[in-house]
Amino acid sequence: MSASEVIALVAVVLSPVSALAGVWLSARLSERGRHEAQQEHVRQEAMTGLGTFAALAVDANPTLVATGQLKEYSSPRDAVKGLYERWLTAREPLMLLWVSHPSAEVRDLAFSTQAQLEMVLRRTEETLERPAELPRASYDRALADMTALGQLISPKPVGRGNTG
Repeated sequence: MSASEVIALVAVVLSPVSALAGVWLSARLSERGRHEAQQEHVRQEAMTGLGTFAALAVDANPTLVATGQLKEYSSPRDAVKGLYERWLTAREPLMLLWVSHPSAEVRDLAFSTQAQLEMVLRRTEETLERPAELPRASYDRALADMTALGQLISPKPVGRGNTG
């Protein structure tokens, strides 16, 4: 067999193999792209839910509630009631993270953030009925956990040493 025949035979054998490899690689890249798009969608939904929860947390500041500074409510007691109703809805995205996120740290922060804010609302309500110290430390812990959770689920900036 001459050199040109060997080259032609190799080309005939390699052509279908390279075509199959190209199809396989294209399918893998397409699947990876769909997976990344799905992850980004879930991340954006989590960030939106956390944003709603953050708005609630700002309003649930025990000092603002106890001193009647939330003008959308007629009294501090009405504020606690309204904030608790908002909490029931705003916690749902955090509970979804708690049961579905692959990271144990995200799951723990999602659960503790919503639980701590609920405790702040209960203790603020108790303080309105029996004067006691406002739950400032609990409120600060809830904000710290919420901030840490946001940092974990937010898209990472692409920059030096971080390729995405």
